[in-house]
Amino acid sequence: TPALLSKNADLHGMQLVAVIYWHLHPYLPRYEPAFPHIFNAMSYYMTPLGRTPVGALIGSSFLVILKKK
Repeated sequence: TPALLSKNADLHGMQLVAVIYWHLHPYLPRYEPAFPHIFNAMSYYMTPLGRTPVGALIGSSFLVILKKK
């Protein structure tokens, strides 16, 4: 989780700068085979939500940006 990564980064002299949630979908992945183009297009257009708390709810992955302290 981002919280665990932040804690571990701190132990190694790094600071969590940002968390960006990725591959956002408002529907469960099991629905992807039924309409893959629409499913993936929705994910693409929802990408800006990955920088908001909504991303934590509907993102299937995340990117953590760290920097040295």
